[in-house]
Amino acid sequence: MASGPYLRRSSLLASLILGVALPVAAPAQPISQAQNIRQAQNVSQVQNVSQVQTISQAQLRAANLARMEAERLNGGLTKYFAGQCMHQRGGANCLIQANEKGFLFRFPGGTPGWEANRRAATVESQILISADGRTIEKVEYNGVPRSQ
Repeated sequence: MASGPYLRRSSLLASLILGVALPVAAPAQPISQAQNIRQAQNVSQVQNVSQVQTISQAQLRAANLARMEAERLNGGLTKYFAGQCMHQRGGANCLIQANEKGFLFRFPGGTPGWEANRRAATVESQILISADGRTIEKVEYNGVPRSQ
């Protein structure tokens, strides 16, 4: 079994690889008020990051659900393909509203290959998905493209 500097190096290496913090000896001096504030800010930032990740996961689910609903309503993938904006992460370019009511997407669609072949969209869909991204709240529109 390794000991001394080899053990410390391997522990440090393992902590870096696994992303685990090593225990640190208690400071000899009391922590200042400025250090307490910095630590509180760091915790706050970590909490905000996790909230952003939750929101983005809900939006990702919502976009997938809205796209799949449009595919179902328009005859399946052999007859219909949603616009590229719905195939990008979270459908961000098709998202027109995100609030406590949910995610509202408006997006074009058409026969498979319509965008690649530079044809106009033949369908427009506007679908509201719940805020958690798991439920279709309402299909507000699914029909001939409306003028913007």
